[in-house]
Amino acid sequence: MNTDTPKSRRWIKWILIVSLGLNVTVLGLALGLLLKGPPPPKRSLSISWSNAETLPEPYRKNLTTQIRELKPDWETFRETMSERRQAVADALVAEPFEIEAVRAAFAADRSVRDELQNQGTELLLDQITLMTAAERTTYAENLLSARRK
Repeated sequence: MNTDTPKSRRWIKWILIVSLGLNVTVLGLALGLLLKGPPPPKRSLSISWSNAETLPEPYRKNLTTQIRELKPDWETFRETMSERRQAVADALVAEPFEIEAVRAAFAADRSVRDELQNQGTELLLDQITLMTAAERTTYAENLLSARRK
């Protein structure tokens, strides 16, 4: 004997439709991530990302690839930065307190950041040297329009 009423069948129909919609959404998001790939790093190698993200293609992609290839080198920088941060913290709480020790710790920290900045800038300059005059013009226009946003 069939106890299902037309009303209960409607609810099942709507539940199935909602379930299908959610499944299609999740599948679309997963496929989108797979096809597009991971987002570019936001502050890789301390270069100004606005200077890098306005590069015309394929130069932006090349730069991102180069930065990802250097990822193992970042561990050394991270360790060094961690050591520098610890040196600053130690200088801040040292007794007797000496401002010159804090100044020296900040200077050492800045030198590591400068080295990282220089490495990133060189990668960016490498891409710029590969550009034609028209591509450099496009890049300059992109930089100016990005600054206005």
